Amino acid sequence: PPTPPDPVPPPPPDPVPPTPPDPVPTQDPVPPMPDPVSTMEWPPEEIAFLQGMIEDAKRCGYEYNPQDIIRFHTSVKCGMFTLLGGAPGSGKSSLAALYARAALGTNNPEELRNGFLAIDVNPAWMEPDDILGHRNLKGKYSCASSGLVPFMRNNQNSSRLAIVCLEEMNLARVEHYFSNFMQAMSRQDEENVLRGIPSKDDSDSDEKDIPDLQIPGNLRFVGTSNFDETTQRYSNRFYDRCNYLELQQVPGAKPFPDFLPSFAKGIFASPIGYQEYQSWKIGIEDGQLDAEVIKLYEKLIPVFQSLNLTPSRRVALAIKEYILNRPFFDGCGSVFSSRKDCQVIALDEAIVQRILPRYNMSFLHDDAEKKAKDELLNTLKASLPLSYEMFYRKCNPGERPCRT
Repeated sequence: PPTPPDPVPPPPPDPVPPTPPDPVPTQDPVPPMPDPVSTMEWPPEEIAFLQGMIEDAKRCGYEYNPQDIIRFHTSVKCGMFTLLGGAPGSGKSSLAALYARAALGTNNPEELRNGFLAIDVNPAWMEPDDILGHRNLKGKYSCASSGLVPFMRNNQNSSRLAIVCLEEMNLARVEHYFSNFMQAMSRQDEENVLRGIPSKDDSDSDEKDIPDLQIPGNLRFVGTSNFDETTQRYSNRFYDRCNYLELQQVPGAKPFPDFLPSFAKGIFASPIGYQEYQSWKIGIEDGQLDAEVIKLYEKLIPVFQSLNLTPSRRVALAIKEYILNRPFFDGCGSVFSSRKDCQVIALDEAIVQRILPRYNMSFLHDDAEKKAKDELLNTLKASLPLSYEMFYRKCNPGERPCRT
């Protein structure tokens, strides 16, 4: 019989894959860092202060755009000087008086006298002595009738905010009678002294070597302005040192008021100490600007340079400080959800207040500058509506831009 074939060996078993090592436990994925500026809560005391002031303005019969009150508060909080403009009767002086009452928490004339001073500017003022005072023939210092020097003396160590309102500030040449303070705005706080003015009354004293008067750190100036044939034009040097706010028309305002405005109708319940007031302020080195805001501002600088509007270092720092300190409050009871949105709004307001007031159509000399003007209009129109409207009105006097 034939030999049977050798049996076919069975196929080798499939190789057993090696057992993978136990996975190393991993941490939960780290969520992306939230925008550090969009989740920070704004001081509730500052929001309550603004809400109270907006409500008191309505009670007293004054109609302001809530955004104007917020801009005014931010400017006063950040800088020594704030300039108010607007049509006659728009409430410029009343806004300063309301703010003083809200900060001091009183409507009592005696208490207000210690923290609020209104000065009527005289068209004949030509030098600092007209608003401060002078040395008489006996060598004693005689204070001017404005009352500014005694007011500053009384507030040297005050724990409250002190506000001086200069009514119709540009009736006289500001760079002349206010020059001492303009120079002081450029110095450090410890150097803010008015040289030659004694820090206390020396009329009945033989004391010598009385220290010079220090400008109190809690002092804020508010100037009101009209622009007509009776007033003086401000110089760029002055605009470089202040925030300029032009009060806006209130949308939906009644054609006839229901009653005469009166501060007596306000509540002004809670005074704000200056130390608490200062705690609301964010330092330039402590805050952070959104990258998109920085990018937008950097895009505008070359165009500003082409129009002789180059921001000085002082202006750039003031703009940053304003952006960081503009409350995330819309004036209607809501807080912005994103600091980026708020900072874009603040940048828009800061450009209106710090850069555009210096623009003058007479500076346009050639086609390159006219091209820069059109480029700036297009850039502002895309992202910064307040700046666009102001710049459009400067380029087209008597007209307002179409909002469609």
